[in-house]
Amino acid sequence: KTDAKKWAQSTESAIHEGRYFTNTQSKKKTFGDMIDRYLEEIMPLKPKSMKTQTQQLEYWKEKLGHITLNDVGSSNINAIKNELSTGKTTRGIRSRATVNRYLAALSHVYSVAVKEWEWLSDNPTMRVSRLQENRGRTRFLSENEIKRLLAACKKSENKYLYFIVVL
Repeated sequence: KTDAKKWAQSTESAIHEGRYFTNTQSKKKTFGDMIDRYLEEIMPLKPKSMKTQTQQLEYWKEKLGHITLNDVGSSNINAIKNELSTGKTTRGIRSRATVNRYLAALSHVYSVAVKEWEWLSDNPTMRVSRLQENRGRTRFLSENEIKRLLAACKKSENKYLYFIVVL
């Protein structure tokens, strides 16, 4: 009986503070609605990444756009991530870094939906692990490139540049 009273009291206070019915928007809106609003409101503020992120978000919308936000969980997102990582592109298999960029774009959409629009209470992409990325390549100058670099350093107005580069 004591536990029931505590539960009733906390539930009533949550209702009065507006914390109890937080997921009403997530039951009304679809994943596609969230992507569309993000593309309309937020994407114009990101001109440098507009083209690639729009393409990435359209991919997510194609896969999950018809599902309500309440029903999209980390398992759905993880399944699409696995599909992305094994999918073929015109250049071959998608790199792990590219898959992580797809997840990052979606994660920002969810962050905006949680913090600014209050459509959701949490970001399900935070529970999806990112893929280990390759370290990239280490490149060394060829003999010809070294000669050209040092020649350009000698011609520089800065009299110390050549010595700094050699050192």
